Amino acid sequence: MPETPFQIDRVAIKPLYTHFYVPPISWKGDPVGHVGNNDTFFWLKEGEAILFVESESYHLKAGQLAFLPKGKVRKYTNITAEFSLYTMAFDAQNSGSSLMEDLGLYEPSFSVPIKDTAEMNRLFESSSFIGEQKDPIHSILWSANLLNIIQIYYLARKKQHALHDTRFLPVLDYMRSHIQDPITIEELAPLAGMKPTYFIRRFKQNYAISPMVYLKSLRIHKAMELMLNTEANIEDISKMVGIEDPAYFSRWFKKSCGLSPMEYKKLFK
Repeated sequence: MPETPFQIDRVAIKPLYTHFYVPPISWKGDPVGHVGNNDTFFWLKEGEAILFVESESYHLKAGQLAFLPKGKVRKYTNITAEFSLYTMAFDAQNSGSSLMEDLGLYEPSFSVPIKDTAEMNRLFESSSFIGEQKDPIHSILWSANLLNIIQIYYLARKKQHALHDTRFLPVLDYMRSHIQDPITIEELAPLAGMKPTYFIRRFKQNYAISPMVYLKSLRIHKAMELMLNTEANIEDISKMVGIEDPAYFSRWFKKSCGLSPMEYKKLFK
């Protein structure tokens, strides 16, 4: 996110299309992956999906808004039978350069939870209808909806960053660099200069989940990355993310992602 204001001179907002995927329409996304030609929003209304943007992976759930920057490799697919999704592709320029890039939104993370889901549903639903109209007034309303979505996403990202206490950065670095090792709260708390009980409470205030659940999400994402980018088998990957029992790893992975490791590898690789 930009630390200092940048010059807003001439902003041009152009929605390209809005699609709504809902049963009986079958949506499998693109598990193989491609480089995006347009900036795109995903609004997950119901169900769950897996999304990759470059090396970042996201387990999206209903009520989350994801941004897929153009020029970056993206992969995605739903992992639940009950599933509905809005997608909106657009072009947003600021004096000829990318508005989203100027706002610092081309950097991870690319998914935020949305508090007012009813308002987000309204913005995407009306945009889906407006996109079918051809008169100038509807085009203006569609652009206004898109600008509102950009604002909501930007503010949610800003809030997400503002909440993160810098004292936890050494903790996150330690988790990532020791992901194959057993890690305890007693190891992590001193890295933030806190006692264990206070550390757990402050961590949950910053990240909305406990340190151990956060570590679990890191391990899941690392396992996803290893399954896609290496030839390692499930037993080796299990150990590489700190789980000695491959059978437990497989159960744990399916409970977290909705797919078994073999189903995941087959779908995405």
